[in-house]
Amino acid sequence: MASRAETYRMFDDTLKLRRQQLAAVLRSMYEEMSPADSILQGRTYYMRAKEYAEILSAVYWYNRAAWMGNASAQNTLGALLYNGEFTPSHEYEQAFRWFEKAAAGGSQTATENLGLCYYSGNGTERNYLKAIGCYALALARTPDSKEVLRQLGNCYYSIGTWGACDAARIFYQKAGDSKGVERCREEIGRLRNKNQSKLNDFQVQHKKITITNQMATVYNKGVDCLTSGDYTGAYVNFKRAADMGMTKAEEQIAYMYIHGYEGFTDLSSKLYWCERFARSTGFPHMFTYIGNVYFNMEDYAGMLRWILPAAEVNEGEALFRMGYCYQYGAGVGVDYAKAETYYLKAAAQGIPEAKSNLSIIYDEMGRYDEALKWCAEAAADDNKTAMVNYALFALNGGQSRQQYLQSLHYLLAAAIHGNTLAQNNLAFIYADDEGVWIDSPHYDVARFWLSESAEAGNPKALFMLGQIYEYEWWDTENDYNKALGFYRRAIDAGSTEACNSLGMCYYYGNGVEKDDAEALRWVSLGAQYGDPEAMLSMASFYVFGNEVVAKDIQQAKAWFAKAQSTGEDLGIRGAFIKGLLDSE
Repeated sequence: MASRAETYRMFDDTLKLRRQQLAAVLRSMYEEMSPADSILQGRTYYMRAKEYAEILSAVYWYNRAAWMGNASAQNTLGALLYNGEFTPSHEYEQAFRWFEKAAAGGSQTATENLGLCYYSGNGTERNYLKAIGCYALALARTPDSKEVLRQLGNCYYSIGTWGACDAARIFYQKAGDSKGVERCREEIGRLRNKNQSKLNDFQVQHKKITITNQMATVYNKGVDCLTSGDYTGAYVNFKRAADMGMTKAEEQIAYMYIHGYEGFTDLSSKLYWCERFARSTGFPHMFTYIGNVYFNMEDYAGMLRWILPAAEVNEGEALFRMGYCYQYGAGVGVDYAKAETYYLKAAAQGIPEAKSNLSIIYDEMGRYDEALKWCAEAAADDNKTAMVNYALFALNGGQSRQQYLQSLHYLLAAAIHGNTLAQNNLAFIYADDEGVWIDSPHYDVARFWLSESAEAGNPKALFMLGQIYEYEWWDTENDYNKALGFYRRAIDAGSTEACNSLGMCYYYGNGVEKDDAEALRWVSLGAQYGDPEAMLSMASFYVFGNEVVAKDIQQAKAWFAKAQSTGEDLGIRGAFIKGLLDSE
């Protein structure tokens, strides 16, 4: 006679076999049916499941609907398995698989549930970047969802870097979660203290002059005047104390000019007092500040006179400026080796801009692994340029899927801070149909981020939205009125490409009455500003002639040569016009 354990095992094996048989039957039914029939059948099963209050009966029909491909049923079944509502325990792995299917079928809730699985590590590996990817997709579809915003805040907070915590703070703020905001602020403060700059400033040796009672009296009068807003009185008293040899008074006047107090904006006076204070104290930060003032004036000799001494004592910002000068040839020749040396020293002191520029140098040298490494460090310090560049470097170096996910994380963090370049990049990534970044295009999400960038006035985004509505890209219906509106806004924002597109709308009569004069006006403006497409349009005008431009092959050849001289790929359109010109 079989033992109780053996009996139970036989029963369990039989039950598993029956489940497998049912699954196989349902799968074969799904595969044999036409897509339209399976959708209809799945909806029917799903509605039947909702009629049952008794869980096991409902689950039976949810299961059948799920196998028919019904995304709502797949998500519901996943949620029931995740919560353990009809099983002895939580079946996270099965739930995760159903959430994946439902999310692929377009279920918004399932996308959020996938994010929860990645965030908690239930049913799959814990991966905050993948969780962010899921919630970011959900956010673009429901921008006002406080729950999605809060979950994005949780994901970024869990990453634990300064930049991620700052991104989390913004998400919590948008979600109205004051406790989350406060928690982020506390964590940012803790991280800042932990990762304080390792700058080893040399000791500032102030002049060893005894501060007399008279100095102190005059200086304190200056402080009183400054506090009350009497800046002229403050200057008079601080100057008297400074002339007695009190360097603290020199510092006060210098900072009045640095902060641009009312009546204290004269550049030459600012330089005089800053230089006087710097010479009195040898304060390296002031040396750097003065050097940067000269840099902004494009007085590179003056810049080097002040920056070099500060760099020699390892003042971080001075090291960064010297690296920048050698990278771009400002006052010195371009020398990547010297730029690298200075940037490495500045990066060791925690200067995010040095890390970001170091990554740019390595990328240009083809050292992609190093470029990616330094870019990631700068991005972790919340450097927005590095956040955007990380994605480009990862793509150039043919990096791993995980690094692409990291790129999306950085781009989203920069985009939510309002960086329009990051928003543009996110839009093109979500519209990508080659599956490098994501498995399939999400045009709704792509349009969301491009619209965010356009609302901030980014000319590239405005121009692209015009193209999308003119040419029906990204599953968008043709709307010439919207296209024209975006082209005009793009031109106002400084887009030369939009000049040509607006001109060609007038040329073909797309959305406006055909008007060759207006076409010529806008196209010639784009060509004047160096747009190769506009130059090709000018060549085309002269090849065919129209109401305002007589046919002139020599003029057409001249414009085509200008387009070629830009070095841009002129594509099929360029080849077509070249063929016409060659045949003349």
